[in-house]
Amino acid sequence: MLYTTVMETYTGTFKTELFTYPIFDEYFRGMSFSCFDIETLGLSPSRAPVILAGFLDVDPDGNAVNTQYYTETPEDEAKLLLATVKKLNSVDIVVTYNGRSFDLPYIAKRYSMIFGEVPRISAFDLDLYQLVRCGSFLKGVLTGLSQKDVERYMGVNEEREDEISGAESVRLYQEAVLETDPVIKRSARDKILLHNSDDVAQLYRILPIVRQCDLHKAFALKGYPVMRSSLTNTLIPRRLTITRNRLASGKLTIQGTYPGNPICYISYPAIGSPFDVRFKADGTFEIIMPVETRSGAVFCDLSEFLNDDGEFIGYGGYVNGYLILKEKGELNYREINALARKIVQIV
Repeated sequence: MLYTTVMETYTGTFKTELFTYPIFDEYFRGMSFSCFDIETLGLSPSRAPVILAGFLDVDPDGNAVNTQYYTETPEDEAKLLLATVKKLNSVDIVVTYNGRSFDLPYIAKRYSMIFGEVPRISAFDLDLYQLVRCGSFLKGVLTGLSQKDVERYMGVNEEREDEISGAESVRLYQEAVLETDPVIKRSARDKILLHNSDDVAQLYRILPIVRQCDLHKAFALKGYPVMRSSLTNTLIPRRLTITRNRLASGKLTIQGTYPGNPICYISYPAIGSPFDVRFKADGTFEIIMPVETRSGAVFCDLSEFLNDDGEFIGYGGYVNGYLILKEKGELNYREINALARKIVQIV
């Protein structure tokens, strides 16, 4: 891969195939996403700085652009963090591997230590590790669930060009900081950049693993983003994240988070809009909608509440204008998620 540089930003390009999958598109159609991975000088954000943040963006033509923010010395970390948070907030979704537990909390912690405030990161984290661990059969098949384990399972491990581990990249960086020979310094930097660029490229190559996951159930447990129409309530941000849907006591309760500045907004149920809507200053929201229960089934009358326009035709739980959310003790995750998404889009 050929690199060009502007200050601490490095970019590289290559050609790939655009990933598509009907269930994936059902949730993420029209949203932008980027694969994301960081390199640090240790595992503790309290002590070890971030030295490199890498992104991979793929356009509809399959053109992939790898963007990396790299610091020549740990003292330049502040610039990297500002650029990284800005990039994270420029896309709707970031694809990571264990990003919810490591990459994003690490960035937030380092940012708050340097700037004195926790950054508001709006991108939804599509954490492939969480999907594989909680939404697939692979936990009982593979000997491990590391990214490289999944790469081997997917048959893409040979696509890697780098020959160093994360620990070796730390050693190379520490040596490069003290190195005075520019050739040796540049060689170490390029090896670290290649290691990171391969990580984000491999993230994209293993993205098809979602085909082997129960995405509807996984998203019900781990959340999913929703893009609202610009024609609806302008007080509420366009992009929200549903974090939990809960059926209980004749209600569907939708909980989530929103990006941007804090807002306080309350809307009470009314004819044709039977939703109790609350957006709170802490960046969370809750929407409560009544549902019906009969003969052990929980359902929503779409014609009464949502002016049923046939949007749900083709769903297994759609019957004559009713959407069945629970039947015979089993939750219909796809129907619950779709109904919650529809409600969030129109409030």
